[in-house]
Amino acid sequence: MTKLMTRKLSVAAIAGTMALGMSACTQVEGSSGTSSSSSSSSSSEAAPSEDSPSSPESPESSESSSPSEEPSSSSSSPSSSESNDDSGGDDSSGPKVGKVGQEVKTDKMSIKVSKVTDDVKSSSDYQKPAAGKHWVAINISATNLDDDELRFSSSCVKVRLSDNTSPSDKYVDYGSRLGYGSLYKGDTTTGDLVYEVSPGQKIKTIDVDCSYGDDRPVRIQAN
Repeated sequence: MTKLMTRKLSVAAIAGTMALGMSACTQVEGSSGTSSSSSSSSSSEAAPSEDSPSSPESPESSESSSPSEEPSSSSSSPSSSESNDDSGGDDSSGPKVGKVGQEVKTDKMSIKVSKVTDDVKSSSDYQKPAAGKHWVAINISATNLDDDELRFSSSCVKVRLSDNTSPSDKYVDYGSRLGYGSLYKGDTTTGDLVYEVSPGQKIKTIDVDCSYGDDRPVRIQAN
């Protein structure tokens, strides 16, 4: 009886020892797994996610990169081709404009109207203006500035009166009549031309054009 009880107690002690050993092993393995899991979780949180989107651009950066649009101006400047007088202006398409007493040069010639004399008289008693009219004389000089010959005469000169008529010159014994002929480079001709005008009319402009297509005419403002 005593042996049987002793054997049972021994078996119970062995079983208890084995149970304690198995419990210890289970706790050790569980701790290791938890530690490993915690380490893995920490690494996962520390590493940046590859799928995370990049930070968006700031509004100021976006606005500064966009080109600014300015409204087009609705105002327009006046055309430079407009002229304030009836001479056509002094641009490249019109005549070279000057005044009495002023020398005006083009590429081929130089023109100067020294004076305009109203109501001149002929040195001959036989020459008289038409009834109710009078004579007006201009003194003009022309110089050839070009290498080519310049044929200058009274046909190159055209006057316009204040009523916009253009009379022809008259052969009057007054002063020194303008000659005609060939002018070579540096040559100058000077003389007087006389025009018959009605009462109250005066010479307004004097145009000089020898019909050279590659040269500009000259316009002298007399009034």
